[in-house]
Amino acid sequence: MKLPEPVRRAWVGHRETLLRIAGEKVGGRLLIGGGTILASRWGHRLSEDIDVLLPDRDVVNDTHPGGPNDLAQATGGQIEGKWRDRIKVRVEHGLLDVCAMQPELRGLEQKTTVEEETATVLSTAQILRGKLNRAHRGLARDAFDLVAAAKAEPRALQHAVNALDKLESDLVRKNLQNANADIADAAAEALHGVAKAFETDTSRLGIDAAQAVEDSLYTRVRIVLAGESIHIERWTAGGEQPRETYAAADIAEGLLESGIGEYLKVNHLTHETMAGQGIAELIRQQRRGPIFDTSNTNPVNEIREAAETVLAREEGELD
Repeated sequence: MKLPEPVRRAWVGHRETLLRIAGEKVGGRLLIGGGTILASRWGHRLSEDIDVLLPDRDVVNDTHPGGPNDLAQATGGQIEGKWRDRIKVRVEHGLLDVCAMQPELRGLEQKTTVEEETATVLSTAQILRGKLNRAHRGLARDAFDLVAAAKAEPRALQHAVNALDKLESDLVRKNLQNANADIADAAAEALHGVAKAFETDTSRLGIDAAQAVEDSLYTRVRIVLAGESIHIERWTAGGEQPRETYAAADIAEGLLESGIGEYLKVNHLTHETMAGQGIAELIRQQRRGPIFDTSNTNPVNEIREAAETVLAREEGELD
């Protein structure tokens, strides 16, 4: 992966410092995300921020002035903000934004080559899910990225949006709509180097971002067991989406990659392992055909009952 300038020089120049802060040499992790990664994938705009997540840490106090990992001193930069779990340092070619936190939709991040070195990068769905979390802040770049995602990676946007429950998705849309005037006022200063294919009317950027979220919501979801395969079928306001097929032998991977595991957890099931347990049990029973369909009155009954069968069997074994 090639990072866009000028942020590429900031990453290459300070990569070792960031890795040392993460403690990767002793088992810590460093994840890269944010608009820079989206810009690398889509080329839709310029980005000068490097968003670095440290999922194995709770605080970054040691990166503050005078600390053993003083980030400003190590990079020759200037602090733009510091908190218990986050620090922002302006360096010559960009902004280092380091935060001690877990990513959304954990497990979708992947190792890849970034500027000739291996790094762990967040998926587009993870990055977009984080942007949805802060829709209440009315940030122009986030609104623009949501609109761009509908063009560049609609499947990733669907994954992120449908990891919200109905109340959350309603609030996200209302927040974006209500912030439209502020987003429009900030757009000229916040957005630079917008590619022609992604040019949009910034006077309605918040409204269009809210519409992109609404258009990504599933209107129907169906899961079909077909012997050695699981078919995931979805519909949105735009109609039926491409069907995804996963091996029945690897339920966990299919539920993670498709996003249906998270969708089921937040919208239909109360326990995060219930979907996998229930579907695995139905496969063991050699069940065929649809096992989940939101067009039914009680779409999860079959999965829930199968999961409860697993639980009862395990409790019986323990007894």
